[in-house]
Amino acid sequence: MQLSILTPGKLKKSYLREGCDEYLARLLRYTRIQVLEVREEPVLKGIDALQVKRREGARLLEKVAPGTFLVTLDEHGENPDSMALAELLRHHRDRGQKELAFVIGGPLGLAPEVLQRGQLKLSLSAMTLPHELVRLILLEQLYRAFTILQGEPYHNP
Repeated sequence: MQLSILTPGKLKKSYLREGCDEYLARLLRYTRIQVLEVREEPVLKGIDALQVKRREGARLLEKVAPGTFLVTLDEHGENPDSMALAELLRHHRDRGQKELAFVIGGPLGLAPEVLQRGQLKLSLSAMTLPHELVRLILLEQLYRAFTILQGEPYHNP
């Protein structure tokens, strides 16, 4: 199964880049994974927030291959624990899903069109998190889920 993480913008902080690179390298032991970055829409005074989200959303949706199961990350989504995330990955892997993509919104969140296209809405926290940090947390949780599926001691040493 191919995993994709779709996200606006590049990571600006070196500590976030290093953390993401570490978990990407770890994940390659278990699955094919890629991070697809699109240009982040600038948030300027006087510009309508919905317009910003829609422009960014259109770029994100262009990266979604046909047949991809799309998971949107949204504060109003289901809030699974690590075991439930592992079960989600197992379910899609075992039923032959070729591609699973996780979409992270920019500073203003995701456009309604992206949320509608998603087949599952997940929340990583009830708190609002910066989208750059969400990428790191998501990668760590995906790694944790794969170690759970493999029965490795990362989750429960």
